[in-house]
Amino acid sequence: MMFDYKKSFNELLTSRNGIEVDSIHFVSDEIYIKDEKEILSYVGLESYVPIFFFNKGIPYPPGMGRQTSKNLRGANICTRKDSKIKHVIILPEEVIKGTNHNTESQDKIKYLLQLCALLHELGHVEDMQKSINYSFGDKPTVKLLEAEAYAYTYTLNYLNRAGATKARNMLADALYKLNQSNRKYDNNLYQQICVSIGKGRLKKWIKA
Repeated sequence: MMFDYKKSFNELLTSRNGIEVDSIHFVSDEIYIKDEKEILSYVGLESYVPIFFFNKGIPYPPGMGRQTSKNLRGANICTRKDSKIKHVIILPEEVIKGTNHNTESQDKIKYLLQLCALLHELGHVEDMQKSINYSFGDKPTVKLLEAEAYAYTYTLNYLNRAGATKARNMLADALYKLNQSNRKYDNNLYQQICVSIGKGRLKKWIKA
């Protein structure tokens, strides 16, 4: 039986896999590339104040490293509102770029990519809420490499449990290719993911 990515994505939008999220918004690319304050204002949350984490003295976001896929995009804006920390997830409306698939295939790929992107951001939210790779205080910090690996591992594990084989294998393949990159960050991210998920599992999923 073929996995229903649209149904799975819509169910995740509602359940959020049990993770507390303030809201999830879809925006155009024109809005998506703006800074956090502008995006929050656009979606009607201008009173929310973005929290910036520091990774070895460098503010984050931006500086997340190269995306594993130009179509796999999303953002979790961690904010303060009335002294409470709230998470706002932003997803781009347009996720398929440069493809020649027919309408039916595009629809399937669209929801596959959106499912992966939403899971990745939920992984970041869980990481923040559990204070695993993020810490809050006068100067919030993040262990960037570990945080990205956590979000990718969260996504892979969810897809594997759900039986979303095509999405799992696609993401595993993209992550495996990080080891072939000339960028040290990509190589280190690959190694960190292997520690979390197991190098053998990535290879197994790619060949599945």
